[in-house]
Amino acid sequence: MLKWYKELYIGKHAKKRIDRIRSRIDRGKRLPQIWLISLAANGRDQLDIFDARNLYQPAFRSRCPMIVGVAADYGEALELVIRMADDVYRSRGDGNIRAWVEGREGYPQRL
Repeated sequence: MLKWYKELYIGKHAKKRIDRIRSRIDRGKRLPQIWLISLAANGRDQLDIFDARNLYQPAFRSRCPMIVGVAADYGEALELVIRMADDVYRSRGDGNIRAWVEGREGYPQRL
């Protein structure tokens, strides 16, 4: 099962069907035209934006870190990243989205 951020960022077009989207993604069903935002898989970058269809590849799904956002298209995903960056800046005074999300989820902080 995938890890979902407890305060998931949801785009305005994905909001009305978020329960169905999450359920289908967790069950491994196909969802075209859904974009996901996750913590970066490489550990150095902050976020990854990818098409939900990538999760049907077993190797990709097994290494997918926590999903922090769901959008109905790529443009909406970019808007969510901007909103996250704004929230982080208002909260912490910097742009470290990864540390902010990990801190809110109770992960140990990395420097």
